[in-house]
Amino acid sequence: MNLNEQWPCQSDNHQGNFPPRPCVAGEQDGWTTRMFATHHSFLQGEVAGDFVKRGSILILALWVIFMLAVLAVAVGAHVEGRLALARRIEQRTIGYYAVRTGVERGIAKLLQDTNGWDGLGESWSDNRADFSNVVSGAGAFSLVYSVERADGGSNVMFGLWDEQGKIDLNKGRIELMASLLEVAGGLSAEQAARLADAVNTARTRLVEKSPQIGAKTGWVDSRIEAGPLKSVDELRWIKGMSPEVFDKIRDHVTVYGGRSVNLNTADRLVLLSLAKRAGGGTSKAIENFVRKILQFRERGGIFKSLGTGLAEALGEKTGLAEDERPLLYGMAPYVTVTSSHFRGHAEGWLASGRASESRRIDFVWNRKDRRIEFWHED
Repeated sequence: MNLNEQWPCQSDNHQGNFPPRPCVAGEQDGWTTRMFATHHSFLQGEVAGDFVKRGSILILALWVIFMLAVLAVAVGAHVEGRLALARRIEQRTIGYYAVRTGVERGIAKLLQDTNGWDGLGESWSDNRADFSNVVSGAGAFSLVYSVERADGGSNVMFGLWDEQGKIDLNKGRIELMASLLEVAGGLSAEQAARLADAVNTARTRLVEKSPQIGAKTGWVDSRIEAGPLKSVDELRWIKGMSPEVFDKIRDHVTVYGGRSVNLNTADRLVLLSLAKRAGGGTSKAIENFVRKILQFRERGGIFKSLGTGLAEALGEKTGLAEDERPLLYGMAPYVTVTSSHFRGHAEGWLASGRASESRRIDFVWNRKDRRIEFWHED
Protein backbone atom coordinates (compact mmCIF):
# COMPACT_ATOMS: atom_id res chain seq x y z
CA MET A 1 0.00 0.00 0.00
CA ASN A 2 1.28 3.53 -0.71
CA LEU A 3 2.27 5.05 2.56
CA ASN A 4 0.91 8.39 1.51
CA GLU A 5 -2.46 6.81 0.99
CA GLN A 6 -4.59 6.90 4.11
CA TRP A 7 -5.65 3.52 5.21
CA PRO A 8 -9.19 2.85 6.12
CA CYS A 9 -10.37 3.81 9.51
CA GLN A 10 -11.26 1.17 12.03
CA SER A 11 -13.84 1.93 14.55
CA ASP A 12 -14.11 -1.40 16.34
CA ASN A 13 -12.22 -4.66 16.67
CA HIS A 14 -9.09 -3.39 15.02
CA GLN A 15 -6.68 -5.98 13.61
CA GLY A 16 -3.58 -5.44 11.48
CA ASN A 17 -0.09 -3.96 11.38
CA PHE A 18 -1.07 -0.33 11.35
CA PRO A 19 -2.35 1.48 14.36
CA PRO A 20 -6.02 2.08 14.35
CA ARG A 21 -7.29 5.37 13.04
CA PRO A 22 -10.54 6.66 14.26
CA CYS A 23 -13.16 7.18 11.57
CA VAL A 24 -14.43 10.58 10.73
CA ALA A 25 -18.16 10.87 10.40
CA GLY A 26 -19.32 9.33 7.10
CA GLU A 27 -15.89 8.04 6.12
CA GLN A 28 -16.72 4.41 6.73
CA ASP A 29 -19.74 4.59 4.41
CA GLY A 30 -17.73 6.37 1.64
CA TRP A 31 -15.08 3.74 1.65
CA THR A 32 -17.68 1.03 1.42
CA THR A 33 -19.28 2.84 -1.50
CA ARG A 34 -15.96 3.06 -3.31
CA MET A 35 -15.30 -0.61 -2.78
CA PHE A 36 -18.77 -1.48 -4.12
CA ALA A 37 -18.28 0.78 -7.14
CA THR A 38 -14.95 -0.84 -7.86
CA HIS A 39 -16.45 -4.32 -7.63
CA HIS A 40 -19.43 -3.27 -9.77
CA SER A 41 -17.12 -1.88 -12.45
CA PHE A 42 -15.23 -5.14 -12.45
CA LEU A 43 -18.45 -7.07 -12.84
CA GLN A 44 -19.56 -4.76 -15.66
CA GLY A 45 -16.31 -5.42 -17.51
CA GLU A 46 -16.78 -9.14 -17.23
CA VAL A 47 -20.39 -8.92 -18.42
CA ALA A 48 -19.41 -6.66 -21.33
CA GLY A 49 -16.67 -9.04 -22.38
CA ASP A 50 -19.12 -11.92 -22.19
CA PHE A 51 -21.61 -10.02 -24.37
CA VAL A 52 -18.91 -9.31 -26.96
CA LYS A 53 -17.92 -12.95 -27.04
CA ARG A 54 -21.52 -14.07 -27.38
CA GLY A 55 -22.20 -11.43 -30.09
CA SER A 56 -19.24 -12.66 -32.12
CA ILE A 57 -20.49 -16.22 -31.86
CA LEU A 58 -23.99 -15.11 -32.92
CA ILE A 59 -22.66 -13.20 -35.94
CA LEU A 60 -20.56 -16.21 -36.93
CA ALA A 61 -23.59 -18.47 -36.59
CA LEU A 62 -25.67 -16.11 -38.73
CA TRP A 63 -23.01 -16.11 -41.43
CA VAL A 64 -22.89 -19.89 -41.35
CA ILE A 65 -26.68 -20.03 -41.68
CA PHE A 66 -26.58 -17.51 -44.54
CA MET A 67 -23.91 -19.48 -46.42
CA LEU A 68 -25.83 -22.70 -45.90
CA ALA A 69 -28.98 -21.00 -47.23
CA VAL A 70 -27.09 -19.79 -50.32
CA LEU A 71 -25.69 -23.27 -50.82
CA ALA A 72 -29.16 -24.78 -50.42
CA VAL A 73 -30.60 -22.37 -53.02
CA ALA A 74 -27.81 -23.18 -55.45
CA VAL A 75 -28.18 -26.92 -54.93
CA GLY A 76 -31.96 -26.59 -55.20
CA ALA A 77 -31.70 -24.68 -58.47
CA HIS A 78 -29.30 -27.28 -59.84
CA VAL A 79 -31.52 -30.15 -58.74
CA GLU A 80 -34.63 -28.41 -60.08
CA GLY A 81 -32.90 -27.95 -63.42
CA ARG A 82 -32.01 -31.64 -63.50
CA LEU A 83 -35.55 -32.59 -62.52
CA ALA A 84 -37.01 -30.34 -65.23
CA LEU A 85 -34.67 -31.94 -67.76
CA ALA A 86 -35.66 -35.39 -66.56
CA ARG A 87 -39.37 -34.50 -66.86
CA ARG A 88 -38.83 -33.15 -70.37
CA ILE A 89 -36.97 -36.30 -71.43
CA GLU A 90 -39.76 -38.41 -69.95
CA GLN A 91 -42.44 -36.43 -71.75
CA ARG A 92 -40.60 -36.53 -75.07
CA THR A 93 -39.98 -40.26 -74.72
CA ILE A 94 -43.63 -40.98 -73.97
CA GLY A 95 -44.70 -38.66 -76.80
CA TYR A 96 -42.31 -40.35 -79.20
CA TYR A 97 -43.61 -43.85 -78.56
CA ALA A 98 -47.18 -42.54 -78.74
CA VAL A 99 -46.56 -40.92 -82.12
CA ARG A 100 -44.86 -44.09 -83.37
CA THR A 101 -47.99 -45.97 -82.38
CA GLY A 102 -50.02 -43.49 -84.44
CA VAL A 103 -47.82 -44.10 -87.49
CA GLU A 104 -48.19 -47.86 -87.13
CA ARG A 105 -51.96 -47.49 -86.72
CA GLY A 106 -52.15 -45.52 -89.98
CA ILE A 107 -50.08 -48.06 -91.90
CA ALA A 108 -52.18 -50.90 -90.50
CA LYS A 109 -55.37 -49.20 -91.72
CA LEU A 110 -53.90 -48.88 -95.22
CA LEU A 111 -52.95 -52.55 -95.28
CA GLN A 112 -56.51 -53.49 -94.27
CA ASP A 113 -57.95 -51.57 -97.22
CA THR A 114 -58.22 -54.15 -100.01
CA ASN A 115 -60.99 -52.73 -102.22
CA GLY A 116 -60.26 -51.44 -105.70
CA TRP A 117 -60.49 -47.71 -104.95
CA ASP A 118 -59.23 -45.08 -102.52
CA GLY A 119 -61.34 -42.16 -101.37
CA LEU A 120 -61.71 -39.61 -98.60
CA GLY A 121 -64.55 -41.47 -96.93
CA GLU A 122 -62.53 -44.58 -96.08
CA SER A 123 -61.28 -45.56 -92.63
CA TRP A 124 -57.64 -44.65 -93.35
CA SER A 125 -58.64 -41.16 -94.49
CA ASP A 126 -61.08 -39.89 -91.88
CA ASN A 127 -61.54 -41.91 -88.71
CA ARG A 128 -61.86 -39.94 -85.49
CA ALA A 129 -62.02 -43.05 -83.30
CA ASP A 130 -58.68 -44.36 -84.57
CA PHE A 131 -56.79 -41.13 -85.20
CA SER A 132 -58.04 -38.34 -82.91
CA ASN A 133 -56.63 -38.01 -79.36
CA VAL A 134 -56.13 -41.75 -79.04
CA VAL A 135 -54.62 -42.82 -75.69
CA SER A 136 -51.75 -45.28 -75.93
CA GLY A 137 -50.20 -46.21 -72.59
CA ALA A 138 -49.10 -43.02 -70.86
CA GLY A 139 -49.24 -41.08 -74.13
CA ALA A 140 -51.77 -40.04 -76.76
CA PHE A 141 -51.61 -39.33 -80.50
CA SER A 142 -53.49 -37.80 -83.42
CA LEU A 143 -53.12 -37.85 -87.20
CA VAL A 144 -54.72 -34.75 -88.67
CA TYR A 145 -54.94 -32.78 -91.92
CA SER A 146 -57.47 -30.56 -93.73
CA VAL A 147 -59.45 -30.83 -96.98
CA GLU A 148 -60.89 -27.96 -98.98
CA ARG A 149 -64.68 -27.88 -99.39
CA ALA A 150 -66.70 -26.90 -102.44
CA ASP A 151 -67.63 -23.58 -100.77
CA GLY A 152 -63.98 -22.62 -100.28
CA GLY A 153 -63.80 -23.57 -96.60
CA SER A 154 -61.98 -26.56 -95.17
CA ASN A 155 -62.79 -29.66 -93.14
CA VAL A 156 -60.48 -31.11 -90.50
CA MET A 157 -59.83 -34.79 -91.16
CA PHE A 158 -58.29 -37.42 -88.90
CA GLY A 159 -56.16 -39.95 -90.73
CA LEU A 160 -53.79 -39.99 -93.70
CA TRP A 161 -54.05 -38.09 -96.96
CA ASP A 162 -53.35 -39.28 -100.46
CA GLU A 163 -50.20 -38.09 -102.22
CA GLN A 164 -51.62 -39.29 -105.53
CA GLY A 165 -54.25 -36.58 -105.32
CA LYS A 166 -51.42 -34.24 -106.40
CA ILE A 167 -49.47 -33.90 -109.65
CA ASP A 168 -46.24 -35.89 -109.60
CA LEU A 169 -43.24 -33.80 -110.62
CA ASN A 170 -41.32 -36.81 -111.91
CA LYS A 171 -44.01 -39.01 -113.47
CA GLY A 172 -46.92 -36.67 -114.14
CA ARG A 173 -47.80 -35.58 -117.66
CA ILE A 174 -46.05 -32.39 -118.63
CA GLU A 175 -49.20 -30.86 -120.15
CA LEU A 176 -50.97 -31.32 -116.81
CA MET A 177 -48.09 -29.54 -115.09
CA ALA A 178 -48.48 -26.66 -117.54
CA SER A 179 -52.21 -26.52 -116.77
CA LEU A 180 -51.48 -26.30 -113.02
CA LEU A 181 -49.00 -23.47 -113.63
CA GLU A 182 -51.77 -21.58 -115.40
CA VAL A 183 -54.58 -22.30 -112.92
CA ALA A 184 -52.68 -22.13 -109.62
CA GLY A 185 -49.52 -20.26 -110.61
CA GLY A 186 -51.28 -17.49 -112.51
CA LEU A 187 -49.03 -17.75 -115.57
CA SER A 188 -50.02 -17.26 -119.16
CA ALA A 189 -50.30 -20.32 -121.39
CA GLU A 190 -46.95 -19.52 -123.02
CA GLN A 191 -45.15 -18.92 -119.73
CA ALA A 192 -46.65 -22.08 -118.22
CA ALA A 193 -45.61 -24.22 -121.19
CA ARG A 194 -42.06 -22.88 -121.05
CA LEU A 195 -41.73 -23.49 -117.30
CA ALA A 196 -43.30 -26.95 -117.57
CA ASP A 197 -40.76 -27.78 -120.26
CA ALA A 198 -37.95 -26.70 -117.90
CA VAL A 199 -39.36 -29.05 -115.24
CA ASN A 200 -39.50 -31.88 -117.78
CA THR A 201 -35.92 -31.19 -118.85
CA ALA A 202 -34.65 -31.06 -115.28
CA ARG A 203 -36.27 -34.35 -114.32
CA THR A 204 -34.96 -36.25 -117.34
CA ARG A 205 -31.42 -37.50 -117.96
CA LEU A 206 -30.57 -36.10 -121.41
CA VAL A 207 -27.80 -37.02 -123.82
CA GLU A 208 -25.70 -34.15 -125.14
CA LYS A 209 -27.04 -33.12 -128.55
CA SER A 210 -23.92 -31.39 -129.88
CA PRO A 211 -20.48 -30.39 -128.58
CA GLN A 212 -21.20 -26.75 -129.40
CA ILE A 213 -24.47 -26.49 -127.48
CA GLY A 214 -23.81 -28.95 -124.72
CA ALA A 215 -26.38 -30.86 -122.71
CA LYS A 216 -29.71 -29.12 -122.32
CA THR A 217 -30.55 -28.46 -118.70
CA GLY A 218 -33.56 -27.13 -116.85
CA TRP A 219 -31.62 -26.24 -113.70
CA VAL A 220 -30.46 -22.78 -112.68
CA ASP A 221 -27.04 -24.25 -111.90
CA SER A 222 -25.77 -26.40 -114.78
CA ARG A 223 -23.67 -28.42 -112.33
CA ILE A 224 -26.84 -29.97 -110.87
CA GLU A 225 -27.25 -33.43 -112.32
CA ALA A 226 -30.44 -33.94 -114.28
CA GLY A 227 -32.71 -36.64 -112.97
CA PRO A 228 -35.78 -37.24 -110.80
CA LEU A 229 -36.57 -34.56 -108.25
CA LYS A 230 -36.09 -35.80 -104.71
CA SER A 231 -38.28 -33.18 -103.04
CA VAL A 232 -40.81 -30.50 -103.93
CA ASP A 233 -38.36 -27.85 -102.70
CA GLU A 234 -36.07 -28.64 -105.63
CA LEU A 235 -38.57 -26.79 -107.83
CA ARG A 236 -36.97 -23.60 -106.52
CA TRP A 237 -33.91 -24.35 -108.67
CA ILE A 238 -35.79 -24.81 -111.93
CA LYS A 239 -35.08 -22.14 -114.55
CA GLY A 240 -37.89 -19.58 -114.60
CA MET A 241 -39.45 -20.66 -111.28
CA SER A 242 -40.12 -17.58 -109.14
CA PRO A 243 -40.71 -17.74 -105.36
CA GLU A 244 -44.27 -16.47 -105.89
CA VAL A 245 -45.18 -19.23 -108.36
CA PHE A 246 -43.49 -21.85 -106.21
CA ASP A 247 -45.52 -20.85 -103.14
CA LYS A 248 -48.74 -21.08 -105.17
CA ILE A 249 -48.18 -24.61 -106.52
CA ARG A 250 -46.12 -26.32 -103.82
CA ASP A 251 -49.13 -27.84 -102.00
CA HIS A 252 -50.51 -29.32 -105.24
CA VAL A 253 -47.43 -31.25 -106.42
CA THR A 254 -45.47 -34.19 -105.07
CA VAL A 255 -42.57 -36.52 -105.77
CA TYR A 256 -44.44 -39.50 -104.26
CA GLY A 257 -47.35 -40.01 -106.65
CA GLY A 258 -47.68 -41.50 -110.09
CA ARG A 259 -48.50 -40.73 -113.68
CA SER A 260 -52.22 -40.35 -112.94
CA VAL A 261 -54.07 -38.27 -110.34
CA ASN A 262 -56.65 -39.84 -108.01
CA LEU A 263 -60.00 -38.25 -108.84
CA ASN A 264 -61.31 -39.16 -105.38
CA THR A 265 -58.70 -37.15 -103.47
CA ALA A 266 -57.51 -34.33 -105.77
CA ASP A 267 -58.07 -30.82 -104.38
CA ARG A 268 -59.96 -28.03 -106.14
CA LEU A 269 -57.02 -26.49 -108.02
CA VAL A 270 -55.80 -29.86 -109.26
CA LEU A 271 -59.33 -30.70 -110.43
CA LEU A 272 -59.52 -27.36 -112.23
CA SER A 273 -56.19 -28.14 -113.90
CA LEU A 274 -57.49 -31.55 -114.96
CA ALA A 275 -60.72 -30.09 -116.34
CA LYS A 276 -58.86 -27.35 -118.19
CA ARG A 277 -56.57 -29.91 -119.79
CA ALA A 278 -59.61 -32.00 -120.78
CA GLY A 279 -60.86 -29.03 -122.85
CA GLY A 280 -64.27 -28.58 -124.46
CA GLY A 281 -65.81 -26.29 -121.85
CA THR A 282 -66.08 -22.66 -120.87
CA SER A 283 -64.53 -21.31 -117.67
CA LYS A 284 -67.97 -21.27 -116.06
CA ALA A 285 -68.70 -24.84 -117.13
CA ILE A 286 -65.33 -25.96 -115.71
CA GLU A 287 -66.01 -24.22 -112.38
CA ASN A 288 -69.48 -25.81 -112.10
CA PHE A 289 -68.13 -29.21 -113.05
CA VAL A 290 -65.38 -29.11 -110.39
CA ARG A 291 -67.85 -27.90 -107.76
CA LYS A 292 -70.09 -30.89 -108.51
CA ILE A 293 -67.18 -33.29 -108.06
CA LEU A 294 -66.35 -31.76 -104.68
CA GLN A 295 -70.01 -31.86 -103.59
CA PHE A 296 -70.28 -35.46 -104.74
CA ARG A 297 -67.30 -36.41 -102.56
CA GLU A 298 -68.53 -34.37 -99.57
CA ARG A 299 -71.74 -36.40 -99.57
CA GLY A 300 -69.73 -39.60 -99.30
CA GLY A 301 -69.52 -40.37 -103.01
CA ILE A 302 -66.52 -42.33 -104.31
CA PHE A 303 -65.55 -42.99 -107.91
CA LYS A 304 -64.99 -46.73 -108.00
CA SER A 305 -64.15 -47.17 -111.67
CA LEU A 306 -63.11 -45.19 -114.74
CA GLY A 307 -64.90 -44.86 -118.09
CA THR A 308 -68.66 -44.69 -118.06
CA GLY A 309 -68.66 -45.39 -114.33
CA LEU A 310 -67.44 -41.85 -113.68
CA ALA A 311 -70.35 -40.21 -115.48
CA GLU A 312 -72.88 -42.61 -113.99
CA ALA A 313 -71.69 -42.01 -110.44
CA LEU A 314 -71.46 -38.24 -110.78
CA GLY A 315 -74.62 -37.81 -112.81
CA GLU A 316 -76.65 -39.88 -110.40
CA LYS A 317 -75.63 -37.77 -107.40
CA THR A 318 -75.30 -34.25 -108.79
CA GLY A 319 -77.25 -34.06 -112.04
CA LEU A 320 -74.29 -33.83 -114.44
CA ALA A 321 -75.18 -31.52 -117.36
CA GLU A 322 -74.68 -32.68 -120.94
CA ASP A 323 -71.99 -30.08 -121.64
CA GLU A 324 -70.09 -31.29 -118.58
CA ARG A 325 -69.83 -34.92 -119.67
CA PRO A 326 -67.09 -34.21 -122.24
CA LEU A 327 -65.01 -32.69 -119.44
CA LEU A 328 -65.29 -35.84 -117.39
CA TYR A 329 -64.42 -38.07 -120.33
CA GLY A 330 -61.56 -35.76 -121.32
CA MET A 331 -60.07 -36.12 -117.84
CA ALA A 332 -60.04 -39.92 -117.99
CA PRO A 333 -56.49 -40.29 -119.43
CA TYR A 334 -55.09 -38.25 -116.54
CA VAL A 335 -56.92 -39.78 -113.58
CA THR A 336 -57.23 -42.94 -111.54
CA VAL A 337 -59.36 -44.07 -108.60
CA THR A 338 -56.62 -45.85 -106.67
CA SER A 339 -53.41 -44.71 -104.98
CA SER A 340 -50.06 -46.11 -103.90
CA HIS A 341 -48.54 -43.35 -101.75
CA PHE A 342 -50.01 -41.86 -98.59
CA ARG A 343 -48.72 -39.16 -96.28
CA GLY A 344 -49.30 -38.83 -92.55
CA HIS A 345 -48.68 -36.07 -90.02
CA ALA A 346 -48.67 -37.72 -86.60
CA GLU A 347 -48.34 -35.96 -83.25
CA GLY A 348 -47.86 -37.58 -79.82
CA TRP A 349 -47.81 -36.23 -76.27
CA LEU A 350 -48.21 -37.14 -72.58
CA ALA A 351 -51.78 -38.33 -72.01
CA SER A 352 -52.16 -36.80 -68.52
CA GLY A 353 -53.49 -33.31 -67.98
CA ARG A 354 -50.02 -31.87 -67.40
CA ALA A 355 -48.73 -29.57 -70.13
CA SER A 356 -46.24 -31.60 -72.12
CA GLU A 357 -43.97 -31.28 -75.11
CA SER A 358 -45.34 -33.04 -78.20
CA ARG A 359 -43.41 -35.08 -80.75
CA ARG A 360 -44.21 -35.05 -84.47
CA ILE A 361 -43.47 -37.40 -87.35
CA ASP A 362 -44.15 -36.75 -91.04
CA PHE A 363 -43.96 -39.80 -93.26
CA VAL A 364 -44.92 -41.18 -96.69
CA TRP A 365 -45.91 -44.82 -97.00
CA ASN A 366 -45.65 -46.75 -100.28
CA ARG A 367 -48.44 -49.28 -100.03
CA LYS A 368 -47.49 -51.04 -103.25
CA ASP A 369 -43.94 -51.82 -102.12
CA ARG A 370 -44.83 -51.74 -98.41
CA ARG A 371 -42.08 -49.37 -97.37
CA ILE A 372 -41.60 -45.91 -95.93
CA GLU A 373 -40.21 -43.50 -98.52
CA PHE A 374 -40.08 -40.36 -96.40
CA TRP A 375 -39.56 -39.91 -92.66
CA HIS A 376 -39.01 -36.75 -90.63
CA GLU A 377 -39.09 -36.49 -86.83
CA ASP A 378 -39.53 -33.28 -84.86
